[in-house]
Amino acid sequence: MSRFLLHADRAAGRLAHGPAHGGQINCVDRSRCCPARRDGLVWSADRIASENQILREDTGLATLYMPFDPLLFFADAGNGDLFALLSRIDRPDVFAWNHEDDSRTWVAPSLAKYIEWRLTGQIEL
Repeated sequence: MSRFLLHADRAAGRLAHGPAHGGQINCVDRSRCCPARRDGLVWSADRIASENQILREDTGLATLYMPFDPLLFFADAGNGDLFALLSRIDRPDVFAWNHEDDSRTWVAPSLAKYIEWRLTGQIEL
C-alpha cells in the first residue's frame, strides 16, 4: 500500500496545481500531504484500508456483486462508482467499478495517467 501512495504522491506532485480547498486535505502522515489526496483524487491510506475491508466483508454485497478480491479501491467518483487498481495482477491499469450494474471499465493505463486525466476532465463517470 505504501508504494501505491508514494506513486500517487509523485504523480500528483507533477500534475496537481492550485491550493487545497477547505476540508479536502487528507494526509497519510501529518508531516506532508499528497496533492492527489488534497484534490480528492486518491483516498487516505486509512480510508483505502477501511473501504476495501468493508466491501470484502459485507455479505449482502457478496450476493449482489462479483467478488471484489482482485480490486484495490482507492478513490470514488462522487456518484457511488469507485476507482480501483488490480491488486493481484501485475498490471498498472485503473478501472472504474459501476455500483449500479457491477461493470468494471478500463479508464487509464496507469495511476499517473488516471490522476492527469481526472485533473484535466478526461475521465468522467
